Amino acid sequence: MKKPGGLRGFVGLPVVTLAVVGIGLVALYQVYLNHDAWPLGLVAIAIMSWATKAHGEVHEYRQWKAAWDGMAPAAAVSPVPKPAKMFPLMLIVAATAIYLMANLDQPGFRFALAWLLGGAMLLAIVALVRKAMRRAPRAARRTREADANPVAVVVKRPLLPVPDLTNAYGALPPHCLKLLRIGQH
Repeated sequence: MKKPGGLRGFVGLPVVTLAVVGIGLVALYQVYLNHDAWPLGLVAIAIMSWATKAHGEVHEYRQWKAAWDGMAPAAAVSPVPKPAKMFPLMLIVAATAIYLMANLDQPGFRFALAWLLGGAMLLAIVALVRKAMRRAPRAARRTREADANPVAVVVKRPLLPVPDLTNAYGALPPHCLKLLRIGQH
């Protein structure tokens, strides 16, 4: 699998994707405040969807790389980056909430603060439920063990007749046999 490179690889990093989506959400909020800026909303949605797709490609590559490195001896395995924590998201929400609280006299800021805090609480609840479900024992462990080896035997027997080793050596020309015998001594 080819590693996503260039701008797509950079935007696909979790922290960068989070920042791009955060800026896009701020742009959508601006569209909410000023309906004449609807082209900004379309551009923001397009850029956020592109960033999310890039993040998916980078995540898929990292999973493939971890599976690939898992087949190598322990000394040859490259370090797998840890997934991004919730700290950057909490920092963005906190900074936005502080900004909104500092400007409550502006029209719509109270409404935006209520939606921001409600959405943050909902996301926190969803994250906690997902974390609890990950720790719960699952019947899918057998599937994970089966998927642990990404290499599978597809062809169980040869499609063409294959000679045994004695017949294969017997079919070699004399100069090849001479070369092979030199390597044995």
